[in-house]
Amino acid sequence: MIINYNKFADNFSNFKNYFFFLIYGPNYGKSEQLVGRLKKFLQHEENIDSSITVSDESLVKNKNYLNEKFYSEDLFAQKKIIYCSLQNPDILPKLLDFKKIRDKNKTIVIIKASELDKKSKIRKLFESDDKFCTIPCYEDTELEKKSVIQYYLDIEKIRLKDEILNFIVKIPMVDRNSLIQETEKIILFYKKENNISIEQIKEIINYQTSKKIDDLIYIILSGKLTFTERIHDNLLKNGVSNIQILNSMSRHFFKLLLYKEKLKIESGSENAIKHIKPPIFFKNKEKFINQAKIWSKIRICNVIERIHLLEKRIKTEPQNVDLQIKFMMFSIAKTSKALFEIT
Repeated sequence: MIINYNKFADNFSNFKNYFFFLIYGPNYGKSEQLVGRLKKFLQHEENIDSSITVSDESLVKNKNYLNEKFYSEDLFAQKKIIYCSLQNPDILPKLLDFKKIRDKNKTIVIIKASELDKKSKIRKLFESDDKFCTIPCYEDTELEKKSVIQYYLDIEKIRLKDEILNFIVKIPMVDRNSLIQETEKIILFYKKENNISIEQIKEIINYQTSKKIDDLIYIILSGKLTFTERIHDNLLKNGVSNIQILNSMSRHFFKLLLYKEKLKIESGSENAIKHIKPPIFFKNKEKFINQAKIWSKIRICNVIERIHLLEKRIKTEPQNVDLQIKFMMFSIAKTSKALFEIT
C-alpha cells in the first residue's frame, strides 16, 4: 500500500505492526534520512540489535545471500532488520518469495531505491499488498525545504530574512542532500560576512546551474537542434552530470503529463498550471503550455520510459555516455520540431 511521506515520517509508531518497507524516489537525501530514522526507531523501540545490509556486491558473491539471511535464526535477538540498497531492486522478487513471507514477523525488510516507474516489479508488488508499506520520496515541498534549512540555521543561531528564505525554497532541488549542501555554503558565507543578500545567494548556490539545465530542456523541446549539443557540452564542462540532466528531463515530462491531466478537470490553462510544483518560471509558461499542446500523453510516457531505461543503462554500462545522451536529446528535439511544424 502507498503511504504519504509525512504521514509515515511524523509517526513511525502507527506502523509498528508492519515488517516490509519500500522507500524510493528521486530525492536520495530524503529517502536516506527516512531510512536512517526508521532504523533508529526500530532499534530503540523494538530493541533490535541485529541489522544486515544486502548490497549488489554481497549478491554477486552469493546470489542466495538474501534468502539465507532472511531465514537464518538469530540466537541473541528476537527480530532483525534486513536493509536492501540495490541498483536494480526489481531482482528482489526473484531472490525472495514475498507472498510466502508476507506473514512473517521476525524480520523487518527495508528496501531503498531511486526513482521507480509504475511498471517496476517491486513497486507493483508493494503497492498492491496491504501488508507492505510503500513510501515515495519526491522533491521536498517549499514547507519541507524551509524546515530543513531552518534546522541547520538554528544550530548555528543564524536568522535569515523571510524574503531570502522564500527565494531559496523556490529553487528546484530534487535531492535533499543538495539542499543541505547549499545551506551549509550559505551558513559559511553568513558567518564570515555577518549578512547575506539574494544576489549573494545566487552566486553561492546552484541557482545558475538549475537555470541552465532548464534552458537546455526548453531548447530541446523547442526543436532547436543546432544549440542542443553546444549547451550540453558547456553544462558538462561546468560540472553538471548527465544523470542530473536526465533527471531534469524526466521531471519536465512528468510535469507535462500532470498538466495535461489537470487540464481535463480545471477550467483553463492558468488554473491547471498552478498545480505544477515547483512552479513553472513565468517566462517559460507560454512555452510549457505550447509543449503540452503538441506532445500527446503516449509520446510523453514513451520519452519518460526511454529516459528511465537510459539512466539504468548508464549506471551499469557507462561507456559512450555522452554519445547516448546526445542521441536522445537530438531525437526529442527532432520530434518536437516535427510536431511544431505540423500544428
